[in-house]
Amino acid sequence: MFLQFIEKLVHHKKAQEQLEVELGKNYQNVYNLVFTNKSGGFIKSAFIHTQMRTLINKAGLAEITFHGLRHTHIRLLIQNVVSIEALKVRL
Repeated sequence: MFLQFIEKLVHHKKAQEQLEVELGKNYQNVYNLVFTNKSGGFIKSAFIHTQMRTLINKAGLAEITFHGLRHTHIRLLIQNVVSIEALKVRL
């Protein structure tokens, strides 16, 4: 599974490089971001929230915010008896 993730990231990076070639000066990924808008800049939080809401609705899941995901993540770690030190790293 991890290798599939890496392969997808490599594919994504190649697609970004191709987009940079196509757009030239109009592509400006100054901070070398992994996930960008179409011109290489920051993705707006409103777009991320809209996409997340759409995916949650398609999956038939209950509404949750990014902050809610953070709390759920920590709660699951605590339930699985993860050490305080490991929790600090995750936060």
